[in-house]
Amino acid sequence: MQAPSGRKWSATPPIAVGRQPRRNVMLHPSGQVKPGFKPECEKAAFLLFTEEILNAGLRYSNLYGKRLVAEWNHGHPSSPRSFLPIDEAEWNAFIALHCFTAAYKDHVTSTSHMWNEIHGRPIYTATMSEKRFKFIKRCFRVDDPRRRDREDKLAPVRTVFEDFVAKLKHFVHPFEFFSVDEQLLEYHGRVAFKQYIASKPGKFGMKLFWIVDCKCTGCH
Repeated sequence: MQAPSGRKWSATPPIAVGRQPRRNVMLHPSGQVKPGFKPECEKAAFLLFTEEILNAGLRYSNLYGKRLVAEWNHGHPSSPRSFLPIDEAEWNAFIALHCFTAAYKDHVTSTSHMWNEIHGRPIYTATMSEKRFKFIKRCFRVDDPRRRDREDKLAPVRTVFEDFVAKLKHFVHPFEFFSVDEQLLEYHGRVAFKQYIASKPGKFGMKLFWIVDCKCTGCH
C-alpha cells in the first residue's frame, strides 16, 4: 500500500538485514512487569506516588493554607481564624479519598451529598469532616504560586508530573511494538491548554498522548 505522500506501507514488518541499531536493541525481557511493582491492591497502587510527590503536595498545601488564613484575618480582624496544619496521616487520607471518589464515580457528586448521613458513603464521614475536606482541597498545591514560571503553562504541576512519568517507567518492560494514541481527558476547570473537540462525548478537556504497548494485555 502506498500513501499519497509516496511512503509505502506493509502489513508485515520488514526483515532486518545486518546489525540492529543500538536504539532498537531490547536490553530486558519484553512484556514483563518488574517484581514488586505491580499494584495488586489499593495500598500497592500508592507506589505510583513517590515520597517527593507526596511531600511536595503536603508542604505547598500547608504553605498556601497559611496564606489563605492570613489573608482572611487581615480582612476580617473582628473574626480571626486559626490555621490547623495538615499532617502526613491526614494528607494521605485526603489523597486516598480522591482515589476512592474516582473509583466509584463520586467525583461528579457534590460534597454535601457525599457526606450525607443517609445517601452518602460511610467512608467519607469516618475519614474527616466535610468542612476539613473542602479546606484541604482549596489549599491543594504542588508548587509555590509566588515563584511560578508564568511562561510555562504546565508550571503548577510540572515537577510532580515529570516525577510521576519517570515513576511509570519502572513498572513494566514493554514489547517491541508501540502505537501512539490520544485521549481527551474531560475537564471543565480553568487551564490555558484546555481544548474543545466537538466529536468527543466530553467536549472540553485536556488532550493527552499515550505510547501504547500493542501486545502487553496482561500488565494493566
